[in-house]
Amino acid sequence: MTQRFLYLWFPQLAVGRYILNASSPEQRTDLAQSPFATTASDHRGTYLCGVNTLAHKKGLRPTMRLGDARAILPELKTLPNAPEQDKAELLKLAALADQFSPWVALDGPHLTTGEGGLWLDMSGAAHLFGGEEALLETVEQTYAPTVTALHLGMADTALAAWASARFHTGNPRLKEGETLQETQDFPLAALDIPAQTVQNLNRLGLRTLSDLRQLPRANLTTRFGPDLLDRLDRMVGSHAPSLSFLHTDKPYEVIRFFPDPLGSQEIVRDTVVTLLTTLCHDIKEAGFGIRMLGIRFNRVDGHVISFPLKTSAPVQDVSALMRLLDNQLPGVDPGFGIEQIHMRALHSQWVEQTQVTLGNDEEQNADSGALSGLIDHLRQRLGSQAVTYMHPQASHLPERAFTYSSQPSKEHQSFPTLPERPIRLLNKPEPIKIDNSHQNTVPQSFIWRKQRIEAQHISGPERLTREWWHDLKLDFWNARLGMRDYYRIQDQAGRDLWLCCSYAQDNQARWFVHGWFG
Repeated sequence: MTQRFLYLWFPQLAVGRYILNASSPEQRTDLAQSPFATTASDHRGTYLCGVNTLAHKKGLRPTMRLGDARAILPELKTLPNAPEQDKAELLKLAALADQFSPWVALDGPHLTTGEGGLWLDMSGAAHLFGGEEALLETVEQTYAPTVTALHLGMADTALAAWASARFHTGNPRLKEGETLQETQDFPLAALDIPAQTVQNLNRLGLRTLSDLRQLPRANLTTRFGPDLLDRLDRMVGSHAPSLSFLHTDKPYEVIRFFPDPLGSQEIVRDTVVTLLTTLCHDIKEAGFGIRMLGIRFNRVDGHVISFPLKTSAPVQDVSALMRLLDNQLPGVDPGFGIEQIHMRALHSQWVEQTQVTLGNDEEQNADSGALSGLIDHLRQRLGSQAVTYMHPQASHLPERAFTYSSQPSKEHQSFPTLPERPIRLLNKPEPIKIDNSHQNTVPQSFIWRKQRIEAQHISGPERLTREWWHDLKLDFWNARLGMRDYYRIQDQAGRDLWLCCSYAQDNQARWFVHGWFG
């Protein structure tokens, strides 16, 4: 059986990621309809990495210096290159290719060009998709919503497929067994050799692979080294490709078919307990825990009931998972009977083994999973975003001193030492009404939430300046701009309010309630 490789080339991987993951539809439209490029820096300055179609049409190319690009196209929009995010994006595209072949290898992402690609070993599998032509159409339709540009190539060898995606002007599917004939007119760059080597060969009048193959191999080795001939041999399959295929994680799943369909919810629950016990045993033996569990019920009438179950920490205990499932299983209607149950750990995580039984300290021996179990129970009852973790952030402004996340921090973080802060901080400070004559002094009496507040005791101020590095467009030399003075005021009802006085560009004081202490 002849090997067949499918290559997926994403020439705009870096710029396409920015466009497709834009924060708003307006930003996506702006980047898509404007000349746009990603940039990186080296010892010589800033250069272009990936360019979109509009920038390419204007003559901009990867590795071009940003100054030269600005001279050609002053309206060019640029954003910094992010190799780690490009790698994550390419891995997502690789996961999508798993439906076509289990053998997927990465090409890139390449920092200097902002592109990337995937190799798929389709040997003996194209007929499953209706042939190679139908396979190419299916791949294009699958990836159309996820990338801004895609070129395909298919051939007997990995390098020929790579070259076909880039340089073939006709059908990118090279005929089986005719790689040598089909690649005769390919340019020398199809060998994926350094640009300097291509230039040296062009100076000798060699333009295509046909020109190169007519020369004595010994002379080419003497002049250009063994790598050039190695590439020629890889093009036609004389040398095996050196591809590193991705290995997908072992799926932890249990599937059961029932000749006699399950007809009652009690039997369904008992069966779920049995299957979950098997699944937890397998995943515990591997040292992992379940973070997301997927369950699928297939009824005899063709109706499918499925739902995911998320946990805040890796879980290996059947009873802990069943406490969460007991809230979902009553909604599973067996109908005329359930003929199949498919249970799978959609996301698993390594469980760190810790010693908790040394000594007689009750706090040390407490169940470490109790807190995560409570969080899971609350999230299932109140919603996935109802329970969040607070993480410290490097900022002296109250509203920026912390962030919220659905996951706990991977490493211990302590909040910086700051003056006492209110127990309740308002997301949006609420303005108060005071007399204009007391605009620039601490108000003794004001109206807040339609109530008259009489200050009984005032302490402060605590002065906070703006973070000027976040607002570079504002007047840097205006010291009062963005400055805040905080006062702690006790009113006639005994409440401790946190009063804020801020200054805008007109230097007028504005008063707000930003929170309260109790």
